[in-house]
Amino acid sequence: ALLALWGRPARGNEGPAGLKPEETDGPVKISILSKHLRLMKEGRAGRIVITLPAAAVIESADTAVSVPAGTIVMVHAGGFFRLSVDRLALNPPARLRVLLPGKKAYCDVTIDNEKRAYPLPVEIHYRGEAIDIIAAESLSRYCLDAARAEMGPVSTRAEEAVQALALLIQARYRFTRRAPTHREADFCDLTHCQVYRGRLGADGPSPAEPWVIDTKGLEAPPLFHARCGGHTLGNGVFSIGRGRRGEVKDWISSEGLMLCRPGEHRWEAVLSPDELAAILTGRPSPGGMPVSLEYDKNALVITLRLGRDIRQCAPEDFRLKINRVRGWGFLKSNLYTVRREGEGPFIFSGAGLGHGAGLCQHGALELARRGYSRYEIPVSYTHLTLPTKRIV
Repeated sequence: ALLALWGRPARGNEGPAGLKPEETDGPVKISILSKHLRLMKEGRAGRIVITLPAAAVIESADTAVSVPAGTIVMVHAGGFFRLSVDRLALNPPARLRVLLPGKKAYCDVTIDNEKRAYPLPVEIHYRGEAIDIIAAESLSRYCLDAARAEMGPVSTRAEEAVQALALLIQARYRFTRRAPTHREADFCDLTHCQVYRGRLGADGPSPAEPWVIDTKGLEAPPLFHARCGGHTLGNGVFSIGRGRRGEVKDWISSEGLMLCRPGEHRWEAVLSPDELAAILTGRPSPGGMPVSLEYDKNALVITLRLGRDIRQCAPEDFRLKINRVRGWGFLKSNLYTVRREGEGPFIFSGAGLGHGAGLCQHGALELARRGYSRYEIPVSYTHLTLPTKRIV
């Protein structure tokens, strides 16, 4: 079963069979500090300070000039970003590349009171009203650092779960190379790709994994989420008509052991009929008009009836629409029931955290603690995210 899922081990510098070397170890480009840049524009975050190592230089793509640099500072005021290098203000537009010639290195980044380390080279696209910062990293190192950022600190016993998630992220990279979702980067560092906070592990490159997940024939990239609340829902949460294809009860059936226990992460949310209708239709609900909401968890369809107006959407679309208005932690997952008493508000009672498709990180951690390896853990979610096809 494992050989049907995973590619063959690498031979020399050839990489796993069927893959080019650059597909197995990058480099991968990541759009970084995305959330902090957005919060700066909204006036809810302070400046970004990039401290460069000795001998670092900045190259300008516009002027072909290369100059030594020590510190880059970014602030936002009056509707525009301000960028300075060693206290010298730069005028937009500008495309800069920060690097340490002849060496692979990293820079220290201070975000308000938080410090991070990001790999060099870094590209800065400065347009006045916006700034894009793109870091380049080896794929193996990026996948492991992204997995650590997603999982958070784990015990030594649970390390194999982190390694398993890194393998899924690597498969996401190879899948998205066929259908890019970002203009100038392979990933961003927001949750719709995967969280990334720079280098989190020990210094030095991460060894390239000799086994890879076969992504041939996949309709969507391998997916993962924080907690399934007892069972996953499958890719049907993203589009109407797919149903609950790929769902699985998150347990070890031979032992009757639940990996992600429903009672551990229960949540509840309340919405009035008028607010619900206003969010989904984009206009105020006429007073007195009957409003109903149904969640068909077999077909994975949300149906809103507002008078004679009937609207349907996929569960994840519904969750994102509500959370954009009420906050990203309002509807915490797609595993819930909806009830209403009389003409009162709608009450959502759920479990889990995240969209609910693919690998459950909490379940993966439990498997790792019980001795399952990085190769065995994804097999538990094979019919959700991974094809059983050998790379040839």
